[in-house]
Amino acid sequence: MIKSALSAETIEDRLIVTPLLEPDTQIGPSSVDLRLGTEIVEMDRYNRSASDPRAEDPLTPVQRRVVVPLGQRIALHPGQFLLASTLEFVRLPAFLVGQVHGRSSWGRLGVQVATAAAVQAGYAGMITLQLTNVATVPVHLYPGMRLAQLFLWWANEPAPTPYESGRAKYRYPLGPQESQIPAERGELAKFEELGRRLGSAQRRNVGAPDKEPDGLLDEQGAPL
Repeated sequence: MIKSALSAETIEDRLIVTPLLEPDTQIGPSSVDLRLGTEIVEMDRYNRSASDPRAEDPLTPVQRRVVVPLGQRIALHPGQFLLASTLEFVRLPAFLVGQVHGRSSWGRLGVQVATAAAVQAGYAGMITLQLTNVATVPVHLYPGMRLAQLFLWWANEPAPTPYESGRAKYRYPLGPQESQIPAERGELAKFEELGRRLGSAQRRNVGAPDKEPDGLLDEQGAPL
């Protein structure tokens, strides 16, 4: 499956994983091993008490980008969280979907790898990896080591709107990409407004707590 997708005749139908340094080692029956890239985003655990998705830039003050050259290492401490990315640039055609999981050899050392579940059909870019250490001792990570596995599935039909051509927040990343949750503040604002309206309606009914309103209420809490 993987080899046939990598060698598809047209570029639109082709799975792209580059650089694929050791195909015989990296390609499995239904997955491709991915290597750790050189750029890391470290999280400062002591800079602020919490990350607030309502803030204009909720994470920048607690993040620091570092480059770990090939041949060097970075320590992932117990309880620490890092953002990294794959060394490889990956592009999925419209009929392939994927998931990235940590390799079990790293899991046995306490390193957990996540990518927020799915890699959508049509995605193109380096894949951001979310790394945590649940062990009790630090683990040294070396760029270039095979850290994760990209599992792939054929879709029943091609995606009508591939990820790269839709309203995607994470498009063509060339390194670890921070959370884009601030882009969803508009959704939160709608629920805050709904909460204000519901609270206003409830306060208008405080004088008669045992009586349920008859029918629907308008925006001011009056019966329709």
